[in-house]
Amino acid sequence: MERRIDFIHESLGNKSEVLFKQVIKLDEDIKKLREDHDRSLTLVKLDVASKYQELLNKSMRIEDTSYGNSKHLGSIYNRLQALEGSSHATYKRERSPTPNHPPFYCNAITRRSTTQVHEDSEEEEEREYEEQLNDEDEEQSIDINASPKQSMDTPSPRDPRFSPRSQASTLPRLGSNAKTITTY
Repeated sequence: MERRIDFIHESLGNKSEVLFKQVIKLDEDIKKLREDHDRSLTLVKLDVASKYQELLNKSMRIEDTSYGNSKHLGSIYNRLQALEGSSHATYKRERSPTPNHPPFYCNAITRRSTTQVHEDSEEEEEREYEEQLNDEDEEQSIDINASPKQSMDTPSPRDPRFSPRSQASTLPRLGSNAKTITTY
């Protein structure tokens, strides 16, 4: 019986060593799996972050393009409005589905500021054009009876106060022979 106990003990001892080695191997496998899982999780996080950044960049490009398009459309709209007068603006407001609530608040502000800039520049261009026309009118106005040298009390055509009409009203009437010719 002792022999039998030794055999059982010996066989259990061998089995416990085998089991112990298997437990150690399983523990190492678990550590490897955790490392692989952490690596995979990190890769997934990096992949998600890169996809998010890519989508963010695309949306920024779309916003830049839409801002450029709105600027371009704003300039076209201003030119069209200048051609048609203010009737186009009234028509556009009537047809707008949400006149008080634009779909994108930022785009509405951008459009409003862009439109204001265009309107200001158009007004300035109109003023400059009118001044240029007035200057040309003043330069082209010729008085036939004027002497070659102007007297000191007659303003020169370059004087901003000079106006052919105002000058004609202040000059004395010389009779029916005096004529003023205006060339354009």
